[in-house]
Formats: sequence, C-alpha cells, structure tokens
Amino acid sequence: MAHKIDTHSHSDAEVATKPSLDAKTSPVFDTEAIDHGPDPNAQSGSKWRRIAGFFWDSIDGDPKYRAYVRRLDLIFFPTVLLGYFIKYLDQTNYSNAFVSGMQEDLELYGNERNWLGTWFSLGIMVGTIPAQMLQLSHIRPSILIPTCEICWSALVIGMGFTHSIKVMYALRFFIGLFESCAFPGYIAMLGSWYGPNELTKRLAILLEVESIASMFSGYLQAGLYSSMNGRHGLAGWRWLFIMDGVISVPVAIWGLFGLPDHPHNTRAFYWTKEHIKYGQERIAKFGVREQVKLNWAEIKRIYLGWRIWMFVIPYTMVAACHTATSYFNLWLKEEGYSVQKINYLPTGGNALAIVITVAWGMIADRTKQYYWLIASLALLMIVANILLSVWDIPKSALMFAYYISYAGSACTPVLISWTYGLNAADTNTRQLLVATANLVSHVWVLWVPLVLFPTYDAPKYKYGYQILILFGGIAILSITAMKYLYSRKKESRGLEKWWTFLLNDEKVPLSEGYIPLLVNLTVEDKAAKGLRKHKGGTTREDAVYVSALEAVRDNRHELARKLNLDTDHGSGNAASRPAIFTLSLAAGHVGDTSESALDAWLGFLSPGTRQDFLQGALDEWKYQRNSQRKALEKTTLKWPFVLCTAVQELLVAAQLQTAPFQEILYIFDQDAKSAMPIVRSLLNRFAKGDKQERFICGLLNRHEYDLDEEKAQYAALVASEFIDPNNTPLVTQAISRLLKVVKIGTLPLFYRVMAGRYLSLFGDPRDLVELVEITEGTSFFGSFNHPNSRPVHRLHIGSFKIGAFPVLNRDYGEFVQQTGRIWLSQDGYDPFSRNTPATDVTWHDARAFCQWVTQKWRKTGKISLNEIVQLPSEPQWERASRGDQRESQAGQDIYPRGTNFATSLSNCEELALNNKCAVGLFPQSRSPFGCYDMTGQVWEWCKTLWGEDMATPTFIYPWTSSDGREDLEADGSIRRVLRGGCFSSGQAKATCTYRGSLEPTGFWRGNGFRIAVVSE
Repeated sequence: MAHKIDTHSHSDAEVATKPSLDAKTSPVFDTEAIDHGPDPNAQSGSKWRRIAGFFWDSIDGDPKYRAYVRRLDLIFFPTVLLGYFIKYLDQTNYSNAFVSGMQEDLELYGNERNWLGTWFSLGIMVGTIPAQMLQLSHIRPSILIPTCEICWSALVIGMGFTHSIKVMYALRFFIGLFESCAFPGYIAMLGSWYGPNELTKRLAILLEVESIASMFSGYLQAGLYSSMNGRHGLAGWRWLFIMDGVISVPVAIWGLFGLPDHPHNTRAFYWTKEHIKYGQERIAKFGVREQVKLNWAEIKRIYLGWRIWMFVIPYTMVAACHTATSYFNLWLKEEGYSVQKINYLPTGGNALAIVITVAWGMIADRTKQYYWLIASLALLMIVANILLSVWDIPKSALMFAYYISYAGSACTPVLISWTYGLNAADTNTRQLLVATANLVSHVWVLWVPLVLFPTYDAPKYKYGYQILILFGGIAILSITAMKYLYSRKKESRGLEKWWTFLLNDEKVPLSEGYIPLLVNLTVEDKAAKGLRKHKGGTTREDAVYVSALEAVRDNRHELARKLNLDTDHGSGNAASRPAIFTLSLAAGHVGDTSESALDAWLGFLSPGTRQDFLQGALDEWKYQRNSQRKALEKTTLKWPFVLCTAVQELLVAAQLQTAPFQEILYIFDQDAKSAMPIVRSLLNRFAKGDKQERFICGLLNRHEYDLDEEKAQYAALVASEFIDPNNTPLVTQAISRLLKVVKIGTLPLFYRVMAGRYLSLFGDPRDLVELVEITEGTSFFGSFNHPNSRPVHRLHIGSFKIGAFPVLNRDYGEFVQQTGRIWLSQDGYDPFSRNTPATDVTWHDARAFCQWVTQKWRKTGKISLNEIVQLPSEPQWERASRGDQRESQAGQDIYPRGTNFATSLSNCEELALNNKCAVGLFPQSRSPFGCYDMTGQVWEWCKTLWGEDMATPTFIYPWTSSDGREDLEADGSIRRVLRGGCFSSGQAKATCTYRGSLEPTGFWRGNGFRIAVVSE
C-alpha cells in the first residue's frame, strides 16, 4: 500500500494521523472533509472573514472546522467561563465585604483580612493535586467539578450568616478545598479540546473572568450597600456573600451537562459520533495523546523530571510580581475615597487587564512569540513596582503604577499555552502542570501578604514592593532558562520549533536530518479501543495501518533528490553518502518497488565499480554467515558497508539475479531464515515471464524429501507471497508446508502469523468448525487470585460439545450474508483474515448466529435434531478450558497448559502482537480437551449474566443455576460474562478463571465467541 507524502518532514504526532499531506491521494483521511484548523496560506471566501479571522480563529477556515469550533465556543467554553466566574467571585468577595463594613462590624483591625486569604489558600493547597489525580484516574471532571461547585456555594452563603472570625476561617478553608479542583481542571479540559492556534486567547478570556468577577463583585457590593444594607437585619456585606452563593448554584448544575470531559472519553449531549471522531483526529494532529492512567510510576516520572518545575517557577513569579493590585483599594481608602469609589476605581484596572490579556492571547496565537510576550510584561511589572517602592511621588504616578500592575495577569495564559504546547504528547504532565504550580503559588502567597504586606503598614509597605521587583527579575530569568532547556532538549528539530512548524504547516527539509519514528500506527489501537454501541445503519471507519518506513519507501526517489544524492559517477565513496541512509529506509520493507530504487541508485556507478560493489556485498553476506570464511580473502571486503541489513540483502539479490537456480538454492540451504529476504527480492525481480514460477517450483520441490523440515517451512513461506491462488498445483504444495508451520508451531510467531494469512488466502483446509467432546465430570471452578472468581468450588457438569476454535470471520461472514445482519468488522471480509476469530460481535449477534447454525447443521447432519447450538455457560467454558486442573495454592493462575505462564504460548498483551491472528497458531497451549485459543486472542461471550455494575458482579460465586443467571431473556441492561482475555489482556486476565463482562449491545475488535452444542 503506497502512501504519498509531501517531501518535507513533520512531527511524528502528525504522521500518526496524517501520513499523507496530499489530499487527493491519501488513503487515510480525506483532508477536504476534515480541517483541523485555519490554514494561514488558504484563501478565505471573503475579505471580512480573513480580517475577522485574525482576531478570532473560528470565523475563518473550512466550514466544518468553523462549525466544530463554534460548537465548542457556544456550549463548552461558556460553561467553563461561568464556572470560573463563580469560582473567582466566591474566592475574592471577602475583599469587597471587608472594606464595605465587615471590618467595622466584626472589629477586625489586625491581620484578619490576610488570614482569610491564607485559610483559603490552605484549602487550595490541600486539595489541588489530589483533585487532579482523581480526574486522571477515577472521577470525570464533568461530575467532580460541578459537585464541588455546589458544595462551596453553600459554604459561601454560610459566610453571610457568620458572626465569628474563627468560623469564617474554617469556612474559607473548605471553600478553598472544594474550589481546588476547578481552575486546573478547566485549564486541562480547554487544553485537550482547543488547538495551539486557539488556546491562548481563550485562556486569556478565562483568566480575565477574574477581572470581570472582581468588577462584578465591586458593582454588586456597591449596589447591595446602597439598597440592601440593613434589610432583614443583615448588613450589606452579608448580602454580598448570600447573593454570590445563590448565583453560583444554577451555574454548578448546568456544569453537569455542559462540561464534556476530554475528547477520548466525552459523553456530552451536544457531540455526535462524527464530532467525537473529528475532535480526536484534530487533537492527534496537535500531538495530544489520550491520557494514560495515573499510577505511582507516572507520578514519580513527572515530579522527578525537570519539565514541571521549569513551569512552576515562572508561573509562581509572574503571579507574585503583580500582587500590588491586591492593595490598590487599601490605598484608595487611606486617601479618603468614598466606599463607592473604593469599589469602582479598581474596576478600571480590571478593564485594562482584560484588554491587554486578550490582546496578548491573540498575538501569542498568531505569532507564537511566547517568550517575548511574557518578558515584556515582566519588565512592565518591574517598572510598576519600582514606582511603588519609591512611593513619595505624585498621586497620579502611584495611580499609574497600580493600574499598569493589572497588566501582569496577561503573562499567565501565554505561559500556560506555551508550556502546554511544549508538552503536547505528555497528557498527565499537562494535567498536573497548573495544579502543581497553583499549589506552589498558594504556598508562596501564604507568606507574601503576611510578611511583605502586613495590614498595619497599609498602604505604604516597608519592603513589599522592593521584593516584587526581585520576583519580576526571577520571572525573566526562569523563562529564559525554560526556553534554553526546551531548545536544548531536542526531539528532531526541538520541541519548541516543531510545535511552531506543525501549527503553521511550514516545510522542514529532510536534508536537515529528521526522519519520522519507525513505528506502526493505527487509527484504532489498544489505547483508543472503546466499546461502541450497536445502532442500526451506523458505519465505522476501517483501521488504517501505516508505518513511517513505508511512507519513506514509497517516496524514495524524492527523498534521495532532497538529500542531494551524488555518487560522483563511479566513486567508491557512494556508499558513505547521506543518501545511502535514505536507501536503507527505502528497503526497510523489501517490496516490489525497492528493487527499482536500488537499480536507479546503482545506475550512477560505473560498470566496474557497480560489479565490485555487488560482489563485495555477496562476499560479505557469506562471510558473516561463516559459509565461506576460509575461501575469502580479507581484501575482498574492501567496501565500507555501513548499510542496514535490508539494503545488503537487496544488493545480494541484485548480484544473484543472473546466477543459476542451483547456486541460489544452495545459498538458501545454508541459512534458510537469513536468505528469505534475498529470495523474496529475487522473486520480485523474476516477476516477468515464467522465471518466477519455475523458481518457486524449484524452491518447493527441492525440499519435498528434505529431512530438514524447518527449511521446507521457510521455503513455503517465502514462495507463498508470489503464488497465484488460482495455480492449484503450487497452492496444494504450499498449503501442505504451511499447515506444518501452524501445527508444529516451532517457528517464531512472525512466521506462524504469516503462514496463517497465506492459509486464509489459499483456503484453509483445517476443520475449523470441529467440535470437541467434553465429558461429564466434577471439576474445580473459580480462582483464589481474582476477587470476582472466589470462592474456589467444585461443580458437576454434564457432557457437551464445544468448538475447538472460536467462530471465524469465514463462517460469521456467511451468516451475515445470508441474514443481512449488520456487522461493523474491520477485517470481516479480508481474504487474509478468514481464519481469524470473528470480532465486533454483540451478545445478541452471537446468539443469533447460534440459532442460524443450529438449523444449518441439523440439515447437514453435523448435529442431531435434539441438539442445539448455543453460547457456553461459564461452567462449560471453564471446564473446556482448564479441564480437571486445580489451583494448588493462592497466587497460581490456571492456563490451558498449566499454572506456568509463558509469553510465547498465547496471544496476550505480553506477546505484543496487539491484534488477533489466525486460530491454532499456539498448538502447545491446547486445553486438556483439545480446544485452541481459549485464553488470549479474543474475549469470548458466555450466556451467563454478570450484573449491571461493571466492577462487581451481581451473580457471584459459588455458581448456581437457581438464581436466574442463565436467563437468556433478561433485561438488556444487564451485562453478560466474557471469558479468556484477548490480545491486549495481560497474563492475569488471559487465564481460564478470570471473569470479565460487557453490555450485551457492546462490541469491539477484541471480543468474539465460541459455540457449544448441548442436548435439548
């Protein structure tokens, strides 16, 4: 499969979901249908859109992109804004209340105002990081945050009825504790939904909600002081707390519906399946990955690394260096301004902060000059604090200094967005960045007000503003260090650069040395697997497997041109040119295009040099395998072979293409496994005429009576790729050898999987609907190791038959074609996968198949008229799997082959295949009764009920049939049992005793089923 790519490099995150930048030829995504953001080089439909798009991204760009981001902006973003508005309103309202009569009513003339802030900070500190860990591993943000909002709203209302400052301290602590989840949680959600061209300005707007909340609190307090002071015996400042709490409750309730969690696990009502798919593809383009479950190893990695601390230091410093704004109203009070003006005048600073913060956010999104934007504001804060330190200056100068201090709030969104971009691929670090910085910042602020700004010194402080000058300097130094460390810690061109290039779609020449990671990627991999509900008429995209190696191979000529291939027309130094590395990559998947790539390269060499080069490759290949070590002179190995093995094999094949067949076959005899790629390349070269078929005949016939069975198997494997499925004689010969690969099972897994695929293509002759007789008997059931499988007990089970293999694509596909049932399988009709287990099957689908095959087999006589096909019960499945084995002690799992786990004996997570394969490839792990693939491969449906709770079964052990657990007509919401584990299950689950479950309407590429036959 060819994947055309642009002749420029991109981040591997982009390769993962967009291996093709050619919208017309890409087999992966139709980029005319999916636009991940505004293209700065694209021509918009109208001039005003281009102008407006400069200020707000979703106005310009592809209509689908605009519609998607507009939905985010109209539902999700306002929900976050409202939530943060009430958070900050409830956090800071005490400051307005304090100067509006609270100080006098409660006789607070000491440090009580600072202590109210301190107790709130203590609550934030205690709860911040645990709250984020809960969101990463246990509770959805859409549940945790609104629940906490309701709790703190009730506590804020309680502030209005309190007469004791000590009670207020306690209330402020718990308000902070419940609020601790909100700010980092909101930031993490925004970062997971919005792209880097969109995030900063929205963070700026979010953080300026602080200013809006402060302004609103000031206006509200002024209004309440004028209209509600003394009403119902309550002072105006008390009404402020009550009204703030009342306002907060409906916002919290809406959050339960408006917050969408994250793109990989969202269940928000306003997203369709198409939206969710689009969103996941979009954030993958930006390098954002699905969250990995947080554990102690992850926590240790994050907090012992430098990245999180290089964010915490500047975050804390930029937050601290503009804290002068907190003391503006105290100066106004000292100067004799009225209560109304004390509340009104700071709103001008808040308005200035809003304008500058939003403007900085837009500039950052457009220019990506994060460092200079932050540094310029830090310098401005230094100027403001210098003026305040001097103090004895005109009142207008002090007013100016206080007002420009408000601009410092613009640093935070730029810093967060910058660091989020630099850590795009590390979702857990991103989630904990703001939480950790918030914690440290609150610890920092705990002593700043108490030590630097004591209430009794207000408003002229002895050394507070001087220390803020120092904080501004540290802020500049820390972001400089952060910029240096990230640029030094390069991943390809460096994280900061690739982020910028990715966003602007700039072209990075391959001559600068960046090659995508050589990994296989798939749209639906283990991390992204999800259970999808079956809905009539729905379709699902096919999984597309793309390797960066293939992309390089299929664009080899352009890559060589970009690397300025120059072989100096015969110079022996050609092998050491940079282009040889490209050729090595091009040959990584030795295919029918690699030979032409090699020939094109060799064409630059003079005939004599070319022949010496090819002969040298063959000689070295033989020398390395000790086949002719004595016969070779050391001088023969004069070429500096710095090539990869794949290129060397291509060169050897090029040298042997004119050699007699017997010479080639002799080389194959010497080391069949190592010679397979050479023979494969030769068969590519023999494609024209009958030379290929004659060579295949010689390859297969040579080993017909060979005692070395392994060589015969390798010969069949390399030949099968080139055999025409309609060539019956060759197919028959190949099948007999391929069956031995599968049944003997001694070759490495890669070759057994290959054999299974060719057997599927040629028509697997094995009896894959074989039924195994399970005799009547009493056996052990359950396990000490798994809580849901306890206690171990004995059951008497009558005789029955069970499938030796899971139901296959071949047979389930026939059922689908005859019945018209919907089947959303990725590989259901793949000719290479007909002998793999049928997956993406609901419990209802499996039951319908059993009913269909009952009628079919009764007609053919495979079963009698008094027998039916059904899904096995749990006891039937486990007896067929474990036989009469029992656990001798706790800690031992039961596998079909015994209690000792072996990675090579089942298709489970430890094998790392991460996909199903042909059945019967693990003959050494047959169950005692002769059943294959009972553990690993695919989860298998049982007819037994589990219960409605995924974690804890309703139908517990000991097993009994009297509690209705075998009711086939039970409510559809009750989960059914799955057994055996699958290719992505670890050794603890891929056992004979582990119990899993799934809703009967659920299906995915890791679940299938096996049939049982019982008498009616």
